[in-house]
Amino acid sequence: MTDFLPHNRYEHFIARARAAPALRTAGVHPCSPEAILAAVEARDEGLISPLLIGPEAKIRAAATNAGISLDGVEIETTAHSHAAAARAVEFAAQGGRCADERSSTQQ
Repeated sequence: MTDFLPHNRYEHFIARARAAPALRTAGVHPCSPEAILAAVEARDEGLISPLLIGPEAKIRAAATNAGISLDGVEIETTAHSHAAAARAVEFAAQGGRCADERSSTQQ
């Protein structure tokens, strides 16, 4: 028989995250309804400030399929999943800044 962990085992982590400012978070190639839903739910809980990186048409189609609005969610368009992964590595290496933030800090 499998012993299940209590459903509230992460509550103390979530409470700490809610007490802090939303974390800038990249969603890499989020082209499924589940990925979009996760990003939007975490944003709505005040846990993250999402940046979705990938083919914009596919991201928007996944949101439509999930019945989720992407209003207020930033999307950085890439051609395909490999480009999204490369951009996410760059995003992380630069401390979670997106393209327009990089250009303003480099001037």
